[in-house]
Amino acid sequence: MKKHFWLAAIMTPFLAFLGYALTDWYLKKDQIPSALKRLSVSQPCQLLQGCTLFNGDFTLRLKQSHDTLTLKANQRLKGVMVEVVGLMPPAKAKRMDTEGYQWSLVLTKPEAIQHIRMVVQSHWQNYIAEVTFPHGY
Repeated sequence: MKKHFWLAAIMTPFLAFLGYALTDWYLKKDQIPSALKRLSVSQPCQLLQGCTLFNGDFTLRLKQSHDTLTLKANQRLKGVMVEVVGLMPPAKAKRMDTEGYQWSLVLTKPEAIQHIRMVVQSHWQNYIAEVTFPHGY
């Protein structure tokens, strides 16, 4: 019994330290910033008809209806930041569903949109996009 007590007394600090170190590593691995990946436009983008942005297997669909810009992704998103260049400062889009696939943003002057910049954060990557719309979209 005395040997077991001393063995446990010696091993306990090592096991506690190992548990702390592994937990710290596991929780910090999600905080490592990922590189920004650029989203490409599949064809000339018509915002009222909708357009698709992609990078690899990630796709994002943009569409404007009245004064709302809607985004629909094929992966869950953690956050979306959109800037309408010259009209609106960067603003956070709001999640429309509980899973995080659909997001929306209310636009101040929807008829004057010519250029949009956005940052999209998914659970695995961060994406950036710049989309220019032709006049009279």
